[in-house]
Amino acid sequence: MLPVPPQAAQGERMKSDAKAATRAASGAADVLRHAERICRARGVRFTPLRRLVLMLILQQARPLKAYDLLALLQIHRPGAAPPAVYRSIAFLQRQGFIRKLHAMRAYTGCQGEHMVHEGESAVFICTRCRRTIELDQPSMADLINLQAGRLGFAMQVGTIEIHGTCMGSCAREPAGGHD
Repeated sequence: MLPVPPQAAQGERMKSDAKAATRAASGAADVLRHAERICRARGVRFTPLRRLVLMLILQQARPLKAYDLLALLQIHRPGAAPPAVYRSIAFLQRQGFIRKLHAMRAYTGCQGEHMVHEGESAVFICTRCRRTIELDQPSMADLINLQAGRLGFAMQVGTIEIHGTCMGSCAREPAGGHD
């Protein structure tokens, strides 16, 4: 098999990113409606700012750092300041709509069939393109909790971050092909 030239791999990655962004935008509307229903049921306020911050996170194909999120927010709300972003992030995390990827110090929307994170899960992170895929697998969480108990470890809410290379264009391009 011949190696894929870097330009071809980059073009393929851009097509993949565009498809992911389209899926993210259509999925974001569903998640936003679901988030509104959950907030109403919980009796918490889903303010326009919180909604906008969640929408911005959901529309991204990659996890966002807080200051990147602030830059996007300032496009829509020029006077937005860091405290507004951090308060919105804290609210969205408490509600289970987003999660922090600690190794990347970035935030991503919760994905999957439940759309709202309610416990332990695994997030696969491509070290080349930063794409993330969330896996909610109750049996995995049960196994980890069982092992934690055997070790005398009281586990808090956890996210397992698994770093590797995605099987898309990243697997076909030579190392060093990403920024």
